Amino acid sequence: MGADLDHLGTENARLKIELEQYKIANKAADPRERRSLQKIIAGMASGKYGFTLCAPKHSATKEIVTDIELLGLSIDKDTVLKHLRDAFRDLEIS
Repeated sequence: MGADLDHLGTENARLKIELEQYKIANKAADPRERRSLQKIIAGMASGKYGFTLCAPKHSATKEIVTDIELLGLSIDKDTVLKHLRDAFRDLEIS
């Protein structure tokens, strides 16, 4: 019975550490950090892909998705467009 209690105590401690790591990894981004990331997004989208907020339909979104896929990652084009629009609007770029 003592070994079972030791095992449960060890497992409990491990789960507490894992929970804290999860909380740290999933915390909301600091506003300054978010703004910096939006500047990076806007700069790359504008400079490399020619993205502008005023264009009703833009090939930049598809090109970005393609480049992401070349890295072995996946993302939905609507998600890319949402984040591009958010960045340009929040930074007041037209």
